[in-house]
Amino acid sequence: MSLLLGSVLGLGALQCELNVKAQSRVDEPLALAMALSNQGEDTLEVLSWFTPFEGWFADAIDLTLNEQTIPYQGPLAKRGAPSADDRLIVGPKQRIKAEAELTQVYDLSQPGHYRLSYRPALLKDEQGLSPECPPISFERLPIDTPPAAQIQ
Repeated sequence: MSLLLGSVLGLGALQCELNVKAQSRVDEPLALAMALSNQGEDTLEVLSWFTPFEGWFADAIDLTLNEQTIPYQGPLAKRGAPSADDRLIVGPKQRIKAEAELTQVYDLSQPGHYRLSYRPALLKDEQGLSPECPPISFERLPIDTPPAAQIQ
């Protein structure tokens, strides 16, 4: 297995995509999906901390509603150094995906336009990459809006 350092080679090969339902009612759950793709020819190691692959154990997202910050309300894990179990192996041309429920750790009960930016782990971990993902936007609709399947 070839290991790439993120600052040198890996980040160009590692592509990240975030997805949520574009519109949902404020009383509906909302999953954040993260897909990581290795566009390169070498195997990459990606740190799973602070990603949907691990679940919610830290504040790794900048979330705003109408430009007002929505605070993280989930658990905060105290950590030592990352181990091999904390890394995802992404082979050449491989794509992996995970989801985590946003409403478990963020208050999405207000209607409006939300913007979500993923904040990559700021760790001195030279063995694993941290994904860098473009921001996304979504809308939460009032409860009296028809079910999501009927929203156009």
